[in-house]
Amino acid sequence: MSNNARAPDLGSGRTIVDGLGDPFTAAFRAARMSMLITDPHQPDHPIIFVNDAFTALTGYGREEVLGRNCRFMQGPQTSRAEVARISAAVARGEDVEVEILNYRKDGAPFWNRLFVSPVHNEAGELVYFFASQVDVSDKREAQAELQRSRDELEGEVRRRTRDLQAALDQKTVLLHEVDHRVKNNMQVVSSLVLLKARRVRDATAQQVLNNMAERISALATMHRLLYPAGDVACSTSANSSPTCRTTSSAPRIRIRSGWRSTLKPSGYRPPRPHPSP
Repeated sequence: MSNNARAPDLGSGRTIVDGLGDPFTAAFRAARMSMLITDPHQPDHPIIFVNDAFTALTGYGREEVLGRNCRFMQGPQTSRAEVARISAAVARGEDVEVEILNYRKDGAPFWNRLFVSPVHNEAGELVYFFASQVDVSDKREAQAELQRSRDELEGEVRRRTRDLQAALDQKTVLLHEVDHRVKNNMQVVSSLVLLKARRVRDATAQQVLNNMAERISALATMHRLLYPAGDVACSTSANSSPTCRTTSSAPRIRIRSGWRSTLKPSGYRPPRPHPSP
């Protein structure tokens, strides 16, 4: 503060300068939290008091900061929006709390949790602004590290999801190919069985062959219902039995792997060969 400037009156004719020797001011000076006081009645709100914790935090000596505005701690990465918030609160004479990037004397940045509050005298008049600072750089770094870990984890989940989707797509293509071949084979087998039934002279054998052809036709019908023209969706149950269904509007049938059908013609005996003439 300049020598010819008069500090504002705290009441009973006392000023902050007058109290520099009392126990309260001594405690203020020795506090472990960085603190300063500015004078709003002088041009540019100069600093008129700092404690030892402030000089330790910022690296500036007391004589280097007294009479200066606090903006000397701002730098290239300091948020203009937060600076504007502080200025607006001070202009209204209100409290404000922000976390802002400030710079020490050696240029090292640090995250500063800044609390600014107006001080009024006994008459309710604004006389000073009090500010405290806390270095929260470690907390900010921990938050940034947590965010990096979260981003990496989410990226890994996205990659794994893409891999699983690709595997499912490949499985679906393979399933369509298998289904196509199965239906073709069923058609061939059914044709061969019917052809054989036409050539067999024994009525019982003909009936058995016709029954087999009907069963093969039923299986082919199930495949047509299961896989019409739509896509196929597959999932795997807890017992590792894959279940597939069509996504079309046709009737849907679920088939579990592991089933088998055994043809047991009842009462069938192969025909005896005819004697050669």
